Amino acid sequence: MTRIKLFATFTLLLAFATIGYALPTDSQQPINVQADSADLDNNKGILVYRGNVIITQGSMKVLGHTVTITRNKDGEIEMMTSQGNPAYYEQKPSADDPVVKSYAKTIQYQVTKKLVILIDNAKVVQNNNVFTGDKIVYDTSRKLISAGNKRSGSVGTKPGRINVVLEPEKKKGTK
Repeated sequence: MTRIKLFATFTLLLAFATIGYALPTDSQQPINVQADSADLDNNKGILVYRGNVIITQGSMKVLGHTVTITRNKDGEIEMMTSQGNPAYYEQKPSADDPVVKSYAKTIQYQVTKKLVILIDNAKVVQNNNVFTGDKIVYDTSRKLISAGNKRSGSVGTKPGRINVVLEPEKKKGTK
């Protein structure tokens, strides 16, 4: 069991140290994992946490019924997938920005592409701005959000209904 815990900690450290839009100090913070169980398949490079999973590191928090981390042949993290009803992901992009909160049945972070993909009942909230849809893709390196129909080949190519609420900017000196 100790080997699994060490591997899990190392794996998560690699996964979250690569997130490009997080507070710079997040990757230097300890990773805390709580779950009912953990399974490791070294041959396939897969680590699975099950049962009320809570993962935190600095400003980052991931919640789900199941969180799966997949590594490539070189041992680098390829993907982290959180599933729940809903799964939840939050992180503070920078010291001056409010926390970005994400909800969906499935939240997938593709590390090399720096994409967070929210599937089924997807919702992203930041500073009272709300994006909802079947599927939301957040490009963390370019800070772009696309929302659309999860059945389309690419987000926004088919007429899917999304909802966006943008709060007006408050001018200096107004409350």
